Amino acid sequence: MYNINPNHLLYENGETISNQEGDQLFANQIGNIEITSGHIVACDPFVSEGDQSFTRKVAQGKYPILLLVKRLEGGDERVAYAMIKFTNEQAIEW
Repeated sequence: MYNINPNHLLYENGETISNQEGDQLFANQIGNIEITSGHIVACDPFVSEGDQSFTRKVAQGKYPILLLVKRLEGGDERVAYAMIKFTNEQAIEW
């Protein structure tokens, strides 16, 4: 299981933070996803053999997709994780 810092989910497009080691974490919006059924499926299509969606449905509509990218001191960049931003409201429950 991955340990995701909930504070990282509050980033806005273009926002950047740096740590003491010289690494940076920045948010980059790569586009929008249009949800037409209310169902979300998250998987690796190369190794997953199913399309079971999450239990909770979401409202239909277009939502921004944000990548949280870690830029290492040497300039190498790695995608830390991707997220669909359903709201700008702060989470009140995890």
